[in-house]
Amino acid sequence: MIAEKISKNLHEVILANEVKKMALDKHSKTHKELSIAIVGAGFGGVGAAIRLMKAGVTDLVVYERGAGVGGVWHANTYPGAACDVPSHLYSFSFAPGTEWSRRYAPQADIEQYL
Repeated sequence: MIAEKISKNLHEVILANEVKKMALDKHSKTHKELSIAIVGAGFGGVGAAIRLMKAGVTDLVVYERGAGVGGVWHANTYPGAACDVPSHLYSFSFAPGTEWSRRYAPQADIEQYL
């Protein structure tokens, strides 16, 4: 999990957890104005939300249609699903993935990382 990977920086751990809560709270009936809406809680959406929150932007929301965080890595399950680039390149710059089981990480590794 990202929260474990960046435990040296408590602020980023809190941000990662907040992004997950925002993405999974489908029943929120928020009627306040937002500056930013992020569509999708895949790699891009999670990364954007964490960076924005780190920059001080708090009036944002992450919308995810699926039941969990991870985008295609959460939604698509099939035998042999894996990253097509070397795993060490497929991680956030602020939370480098270091515990991949293979050079081209399988789906389970990526979901665990997110």
